[in-house]
Amino acid sequence: MNFPRLISITTFIILTLLLVSSAGPLEKRHGFGLRLGMWNQVTDNRTEVGIGGVTTSTEASGFFGGVFYDHWLQENLALNITVGGILADFETRTDITGVSTETAFVAPILF
Repeated sequence: MNFPRLISITTFIILTLLLVSSAGPLEKRHGFGLRLGMWNQVTDNRTEVGIGGVTTSTEASGFFGGVFYDHWLQENLALNITVGGILADFETRTDITGVSTETAFVAPILF
């Protein structure tokens, strides 16, 4: 049996089982979850050397994640709270006064 045919048959069986299964009512149910991901994009990478010192900065995003909570008040009405974060920017400076490091973090909070 070839691979595409096996995938098609497996997908058909899974979808058939999902269609005939009964999930039951959602009212008064709770749900918790964890979301994790990776955003592999570097938008800017630079090093500046001057009389006052050296600055190295990377504007990139790497890890993002979050947690969520769901509560169904009625069958068609749910409360959803999500808190997450994305690492957005990283910068290190070395000058006469010392070394400083800055990190920017974006934190969405959704209701």
